[in-house]
Amino acid sequence: MKRVTILLLQFSFLIAMVHAQQVWTEGTQWEVEYSDGTPRTVFELISSVEIDGISYFPLIAKQSEQCDTLGFIRSERGDTLVYCRVYFPGMERLSDDLPLYDFSKSFEYGDIIRYGTLDGIAFEMIDAEEECLDYYYNVLEEGDCLPSWKGLVYKIGYLEGPMVLFYKGIEMTGPDSNQKRPKPTNVSHTLFSTKKKRQSTFDLSNDIQRIEVRNGSKTFYTLEGTSSPFLPTTIQRGKYMLYIYNGKKYMVLQK
Repeated sequence: MKRVTILLLQFSFLIAMVHAQQVWTEGTQWEVEYSDGTPRTVFELISSVEIDGISYFPLIAKQSEQCDTLGFIRSERGDTLVYCRVYFPGMERLSDDLPLYDFSKSFEYGDIIRYGTLDGIAFEMIDAEEECLDYYYNVLEEGDCLPSWKGLVYKIGYLEGPMVLFYKGIEMTGPDSNQKRPKPTNVSHTLFSTKKKRQSTFDLSNDIQRIEVRNGSKTFYTLEGTSSPFLPTTIQRGKYMLYIYNGKKYMVLQK
């Protein structure tokens, strides 16, 4: 009986780990830096409040001396489903739960991304011909790989601000919509950090950096996200290829 009890406790612990909140919880911050002189904006989830018997984390935005509450956030299933409650113009009470992000499936080419806006749920297809997926590594824990589509990072949210897409109110009625969401144009980079003080920098400048590779390396990835052994014979002398290394795009030269 004791052995069965221990096994049950271990199983419960594993379930708790699977569904643990890493992102959408108190202390998470998105520090957004801009390239056009706009003051830095810090988005932060602060101590939880209870609304209708359910715990939510207020999302605040701090810029210069101004501080605003953008909404009240909660997540389910290990941060894969994220919901918000907001004040609509002219309303004196908070809205019911509205979808903010659906991360129930990791981003892959051909997938449909779903996220909430003021106009309802927006849909975007990940199309390799339109733009390549980016990949960021070691963000939430060592060894992880988070795909990103036009500034929207799996589990992390939109790098221009976690509720920026929601308030832009983009009308997309389905996967076949011909309306395209513009990429962030004035965001230089976003510093993401959690309550556990783990930090990652997301570069949105799209600048291609040059590095030299003299020996083989297994830490490079192609723009499609697959690991590349990057043998010296991969690139002809004097030529170049584009790779992702440590979450950034590089023009790799073989000498």
